[in-house]
Amino acid sequence: MRLNSLAVLFADAAPAAPGGMEQNQTGATIKLVGMMAFFGIAMYLMVFRPQQKRQKEHDLLVKGVRVKDKVETAGGVLGDVISVKEKSVIIRSNDSKMEINKSSIARILERGSESSESKES
Repeated sequence: MRLNSLAVLFADAAPAAPGGMEQNQTGATIKLVGMMAFFGIAMYLMVFRPQQKRQKEHDLLVKGVRVKDKVETAGGVLGDVISVKEKSVIIRSNDSKMEINKSSIARILERGSESSESKES
């Protein structure tokens, strides 16, 4: 008798599924997808787009390196450009010469004289 009464209690406690349940889940799914799309667009605009802009600026900087420019490397070495190759640059810092990748140039501190460019061309 006890088992029978427990079965009746559990049967009464189980809620019946309402007819509009599918619409609520569909709406919740649309909201979830919308929020994910919003956050994806926000992340693109705040993270990836500025990085692409910085990369384009750095590429222009690297392409514009000329002889007698004073440059700073990513490692903090300051030097004067002696020679420019396709993928590397030779710089002089104090009494030493170094060949570095163009991509390691952080910034150009001073531009070399314009007359030196016309002599080389």
